[in-house]
Amino acid sequence: MSDAGTKSGSHPWLLSFPSLVLFLGLLVVPLALTAILSFNAFDPMSGTQGTFTLDNFIEVLSDAYYYELFGDVHGRGVACGGHRVSR
Repeated sequence: MSDAGTKSGSHPWLLSFPSLVLFLGLLVVPLALTAILSFNAFDPMSGTQGTFTLDNFIEVLSDAYYYELFGDVHGRGVACGGHRVSR
């Protein structure tokens, strides 16, 4: 009788294994692949190029449109969260 109690409580972390597999497969792996893909060059006519580049990040950080977009999203998030910051 005591043997069964020891066996059922010896590895409770195994119960989280299915959810860990789903977490890795549905969230971590796609995020990692997206991060890797963001460092590749893209040509509209031929698709993704296999060359490493930082041009995608330079384009986003140097374009005023993205600053306006991210500022608007930040303002809406702050407004919805109730933490209004005066500008």
